Amino acid sequence: MPTTIGILGAGGQASELAAYVGAESVSFYAVDAQHLSAAGRTIDVTAPSDEQRGCEVIAAVGAPAVRRELVSRWPGDRFGAYVSPAAYVGPTVGIGDGSIVSPGAVLTASVLVGHHVIVNVGASISHDVVVGDFATIGPGARIGGHCRLGAGVVIGIGAVVKNDVAIADGVIVGAGAVVVADVEEPNAVVIGNPARTLRIAEGWAREL
Repeated sequence: MPTTIGILGAGGQASELAAYVGAESVSFYAVDAQHLSAAGRTIDVTAPSDEQRGCEVIAAVGAPAVRRELVSRWPGDRFGAYVSPAAYVGPTVGIGDGSIVSPGAVLTASVLVGHHVIVNVGASISHDVVVGDFATIGPGARIGGHCRLGAGVVIGIGAVVKNDVAIADGVIVGAGAVVVADVEEPNAVVIGNPARTLRIAEGWAREL
């Protein structure tokens, strides 16, 4: 864990990350908080200061589309990952740069987490799962073994994804949904038990 970390974000997800790292006596600061936008507004990230260039940065924004845009506009190239000491991460788990694994999360064995992924409080990811870049796994979500979650996927609070299910890029799984079959349509919004498609979104989720 670095001694100083930059938090690219100014909302709830950023405040949670600040609480986590602060409890571990890690210095942190918000990066360009005045430029962080709500959905649909232009994101403007200015050139990093010398201090910011010298430390790792994590984009702590829940919505994958906003997180991806912030990362793409950030002029620095040092993205760190945060893994809470209160999470269980197995020795064969890989975690990409910029990702967050929150307290109480469980990642068992042979899990591959992409870049800039958020695994929220109490979520569990079973063996041999691949999680695409910029995905968000909600609090208390359960991902069965051998699943494939595409880039920018959002798994809502308490949702369950059955073993061996593949979910396409940009799919939003609603809170409490139970996904028992592949979701093949990118950007689909699925809800219910068993999960069914409610609609097709225009792009990656900006709001959870």
